[in-house]
Amino acid sequence: MKYIIIFSIFLLSLVSIVIMSVFLMTHEFDNIAEDSLLKYLVDKEIRGLPIIKESTNVSYKSYPVDSTSRGFDAVTLDVKDKDVAYKHTVDYFIALGYKQENNFVLLKNESEVTIDQMETTMKVTKYSWD
Repeated sequence: MKYIIIFSIFLLSLVSIVIMSVFLMTHEFDNIAEDSLLKYLVDKEIRGLPIIKESTNVSYKSYPVDSTSRGFDAVTLDVKDKDVAYKHTVDYFIALGYKQENNFVLLKNESEVTIDQMETTMKVTKYSWD
């Protein structure tokens, strides 16, 4: 009887972990703060942008791949100098092996990075099928 109870608790724990994992990997997360553990769901190339350290008001977004559309990970941040931030961002992705398609799009394999600039805000988004 004792073993049945232990096995039941183990099985319940395992099922709970699987359900939570499926939820985290198939759910869209928006406005993820810089200090949130959910930011680790965002692609590491987006999280690793060097300009994040010098920026304020950083927030992430993660949308998983589904059978009909690409997934994407994005960071939106306020920058002090948008021209310097743009140059550092492009240089960072070129160092990772991306090729610049035009001023706002970089490509590598099946991944695409777009850079959107506003007055003091910059949004960097990575679209991919993986």
